[in-house]
Amino acid sequence: MIELYYVLEDFGYDKTMILGKQAEIAGISGLSILPLTADVLLAAQSIMKSFNVTGLFDAIYAAAALNQDQDHTILSTDDVYERIPGIRRLDPRRFNPRVA
Repeated sequence: MIELYYVLEDFGYDKTMILGKQAEIAGISGLSILPLTADVLLAAQSIMKSFNVTGLFDAIYAAAALNQDQDHTILSTDDVYERIPGIRRLDPRRFNPRVA
């Protein structure tokens, strides 16, 4: 949701429109939005060092997927996740969501 906010802001969406898009995404069946915890932040730093991940957000998302998601799946166009063992990346351009 953090990254979505910044992307939509870059595209010129106002805060009300961004909130609407975030609510729409939160309603997708089977999609989990994982909480940011201290364990995730610590794991993210380890991922950055171990797998040469330079983006903090990327490392946080990977750590959350590995530690909090049974399927270890990330919805992303970023191929940085390909080098992190255990992560399964789904390209959102090929994702067919079911809105709840």
